Parts: sequence; structure tokens; C-alpha cells
Amino acid sequence: MAQSLVRVLPGEVPELLDLVSHYPDRYPGLLSSEGGASEEAGDVLFALPTGGIASVQGNPERVTGWGTGARFANPKRFTDSLDDWWRAERTAIDSRLPFAGGWCVFLSYEFAAEVEPSLDLTYAPAPPLAVALRCPAAIVVIRGAQTRAYAVVEEAHASAMSTLTRDYKRAQERQWSVPAAPRASLEPGNADVFQAAVAHAKTAIEAGEVYQANLSRQWRGAYSRQNACALYAALRESNPAPFSALVRLPEMDVVSSSPERL
Repeated sequence: MAQSLVRVLPGEVPELLDLVSHYPDRYPGLLSSEGGASEEAGDVLFALPTGGIASVQGNPERVTGWGTGARFANPKRFTDSLDDWWRAERTAIDSRLPFAGGWCVFLSYEFAAEVEPSLDLTYAPAPPLAVALRCPAAIVVIRGAQTRAYAVVEEAHASAMSTLTRDYKRAQERQWSVPAAPRASLEPGNADVFQAAVAHAKTAIEAGEVYQANLSRQWRGAYSRQNACALYAALRESNPAPFSALVRLPEMDVVSSSPERL
């Protein structure tokens, strides 16, 4: 089983969003946690993706792959392809940090149908149902009484350490300025459809079929992908939450701020 290399990054911790903004191809995902009673706050900035696999919308049994993921994109379920890849390249877990090498994974709500085939889900008009990016490196920040930053690289990709330390130093030297929040006209989803879902959920609860239903009403707005970092910065400022994320995938960006790990 492969090992990971860890290096302390000295100096004041820069705004990690700066790295996502300047080098989107090198840093595809930023996960942040404000911590809690039993855990420290911190960030994981996934780095230097070498390839990936994706579950195709409308045909979850078709898995595509690129880069180092191409040979694992077998014509079968996404979870099986990812499991094969993980078994072939997994690294030993270092309990000191939340990252020791691996993958940045996105699973849509609709992807639940692969785990539980009995579900009858309506697929939203979105790109892949699931994506896994192979990221053998990351910058990890642990925030507590003393904030500490680390560069973590899988041993087989040791040469990537110099890229992480160089980019990190450049971010320290730059004066990060929060980009202007993008503006867009938002359109609410169909109110009748949402109200019908609420009525159905209440009926199901009364019948004892479920004890809880989490419903949401979708809103739509058009944003340029160039505005992903600005949108994330604005969301983080206006709606601070225990867990937030910005993940830049081949066909879409995911911007999230949530009270739960979603």
C-alpha cells in the first residue's frame, strides 16, 4: 500500500480560493469545515488531478473515463469502477490529517438510484450523475489555537511537492481581493409541483411510510463558469455554514454552503 509525504507549509496561511481562481486546472476542489465540539476546523484543497471517471446522465450503467481513470471506466456501475480504482491505488491512512491521497468525489442526489434501484427518481437536466477525480496531492489547513498548513503528496507523485509549495508561496505573496459578487436573475421552480410534493410527503408520513421528508424548491439562474469563485466567495460571506465546498468538474461547477455534510 502506497504512503504519503507530508510537509509543513510555513508562514501565514493565504486565501486558498486564490489558488482555485488562478490555477483551476491544478486545484479542482476546495472543502471547508468550521469544526465542532469534537473536531478541528479545516480545509482540504484537492490538487493536481491525473484523470477521472464519470457516470453518464440518463444511463448510469455507462461509465466514461479519462487520463489515469480511462482503464477503470468499465461498462458497469460507477461504484464498481471507483472501487476497482481505489483497490489498485489506495494509500495508507494517516490519522493526523483528513487527507492522505485519493479522490475528489461528487455524487448527485439522483445517483442514489444506483445504490437503491427501487427508487423512482426524476433526473434533473444536469451533467454527470457522479464524478471521481484522482487527486494524489492536496493542501490541508487545520485551524485551531494555532493554524497549520501542510502539503500532502502520495509517494509515487513526490515531484508534485515542489508545485504545491511554489503555488502556495505565490498565493502568500499576492494580495487576495474578494471578487465582485455575480448578479443574475433567478427564477423559482413550479410552485404547484412543490406544493404537490408537500401534500404527498404529508400523506406518506401519516401513513407511516416515512417519518421525515426533506423537500426543496429549485431556483434557476444563469452564471458564467468564470464566476464560480466569486459566487462561492459571496455565498460564504452571505450564508456562512459549517460545511462549504467549491468543486470544479469537467462539465460543471458545484458551489455549496450547508449545515450538513452533503
